[in-house]
Amino acid sequence: MASLFSQHSLHRWWTVCRFYSLRRFKPNPELIAKHTDENKKEPHMLHVVWKIRSVVRRPHWEKKIMKQFGLEKRFQPVILKNIPEINNDLTKVRHLIRVKPLILNQGLPNGDHEETLVTWSGELIRKPKLDVEIHNNTERESNVQSEETKKSPDGKNMKSKEDSH
Repeated sequence: MASLFSQHSLHRWWTVCRFYSLRRFKPNPELIAKHTDENKKEPHMLHVVWKIRSVVRRPHWEKKIMKQFGLEKRFQPVILKNIPEINNDLTKVRHLIRVKPLILNQGLPNGDHEETLVTWSGELIRKPKLDVEIHNNTERESNVQSEETKKSPDGKNMKSKEDSH
């Protein structure tokens, strides 16, 4: 019983030390240099923000902020500037949203933004749509060519109905 009590008291002492940060450690200069180099990176220009939680039973100021930024539908991405005014409002509703930096691997899209897609990791992907008229014209041309080259079972070219009249 005495050994159990001593283990319990040792565990309790270690928990207190962890909670109050009583442990002593020597800072590693390599880690400090690494983290300071990472912090010198240039901040990103734009955020991609998703609404991940409902605003039902939330205070009116949180609902107002979500509506202000256009975050009314869940999992629909909204792109916002990375400026202090917007960041302050986003921190007020950080438990309702997901924020990632916008990654522009293919550059900014020119003109139509309907061709773009934002992934869950924050990457902007450009997927151009097919031109329907060009696609339909190529189908028509292939159909006309196939009608002209129809052959009968005996190997002779068949006449279309228009040629027989």
